[in-house]
Amino acid sequence: WAAPEGPVETAIAQRWANILKIDNVGRDDNFFDLGGNSLLLVQVHGRLEQVFARPVVMVELFNHPTVRSLAAHLTETAPDDSAPVVETKAEPQRSEQLQEGRDRLKRRLDRRRGG
Repeated sequence: WAAPEGPVETAIAQRWANILKIDNVGRDDNFFDLGGNSLLLVQVHGRLEQVFARPVVMVELFNHPTVRSLAAHLTETAPDDSAPVVETKAEPQRSEQLQEGRDRLKRRLDRRRGG
């Protein structure tokens, strides 16, 4: 197992781990070997377009199924030969997502009760 290197690999690995609901993703881990499928890849696609602030062609995700290969591809194809822009906001942790969901549900229930 090799940890992701640099901000691009780290950003990809964090998004994969979050969507796959696993703790760690290594730079040579294959998305599909970790339990990923095409439906989950659609979620990854949306998040990567947000984090890199540029379009990502869906087929690129199938052609580059490891963190290392996808990061290298995105870096090579970045506009103006610059590294992809990585947003610095960290991916929310599972506990934060659960709390946000609970809060939304509570607000809906409160509205239904008239309060």
